[in-house]
Amino acid sequence: MTAASAYALAADYERIETQFAYCSTPNIIIRENKPVSQEKIKSEVKMKNKLLKTLLIACLIIPLVLLTACGSFSDVNWKFWNKKTNNNNNSNTNTINSVSFATDSWDIIGKVSATIAAGTDPSFFNYAVGDEKTIILDTDEEVTLQIWGFNHDDLSDNSGKAGITIGMKHLLTQTYQINDTNTNSTGWNNSLFRTSTIPTLMSLLPQDLQSVVKLVNKTTTAGNQLSDLIITQDRLFLFSFFEIRGKGYADFATIAEGVQYEYWQTIKNGEMVNDCIKALSNGTGVATAWWLRSPSMSSISNFGNIGQYGNITNTLAHYSLGICFGFCV
Repeated sequence: MTAASAYALAADYERIETQFAYCSTPNIIIRENKPVSQEKIKSEVKMKNKLLKTLLIACLIIPLVLLTACGSFSDVNWKFWNKKTNNNNNSNTNTINSVSFATDSWDIIGKVSATIAAGTDPSFFNYAVGDEKTIILDTDEEVTLQIWGFNHDDLSDNSGKAGITIGMKHLLTQTYQINDTNTNSTGWNNSLFRTSTIPTLMSLLPQDLQSVVKLVNKTTTAGNQLSDLIITQDRLFLFSFFEIRGKGYADFATIAEGVQYEYWQTIKNGEMVNDCIKALSNGTGVATAWWLRSPSMSSISNFGNIGQYGNITNTLAHYSLGICFGFCV
């Protein structure tokens, strides 16, 4: 019953009470040509008034109860609606048979990344920064990969962001030079590591992984103590000081070469030396300094690296150091 109908019923009961009040025959009222005692009329009116009050209270209480219930389930309702909205944003979402980053095939991971780039929340697929996945290189070397960020790097075709950026948890078994002579005048762009070693490392990745790696833009200073920024298009790359630490340092990198990855803000702290220590052979070897792609700003011979003890430093370009590469899917 609505509040309006309840008020109409109340008016009807008031009419009955009025009729009773003006009856001139003691104890008897004639209703519909039949005598009815006043006591019976009183009882009927009392019952109907009680019913009316109950209905009026119900009209007020029930909406409040419903609102409270809706508030109690707001988180659940929002999550459901969020998933429904995400599904509408990308009609292929429901056709992606994703379980987890660790177990999904690279084909599935590539599709998940595309939907994340299109606006789907990574949690829809149970993906999160720090998730790990182990691969085997063609050399039978085991490498543990981690999600370092979502929607972080720009695709080189200007179509938007790469959905997922991935980095290594540890280091490769073999160490490498940035250049075969002590110079950083090549910058990252023309370094021996980028032009020769990177293609070799790329060929060692599983074929199904190679097929989903995206070409992205990476920003790096030009080398030779120049502050010019060079944008390269890379499928496999080394990281910069800024991408790890979140800021530059006077003797190493004073100009922003990218933005710090979420991994180094939430899972690890890029400012804490202990968090930056990495070891060879996927973590089973000795702790070793690892190269960054950042040329030193105070030298024409050095590139930046994270030292053996997690400290920031720079080293002559022809030295062989550990490798922690990254890529986007």
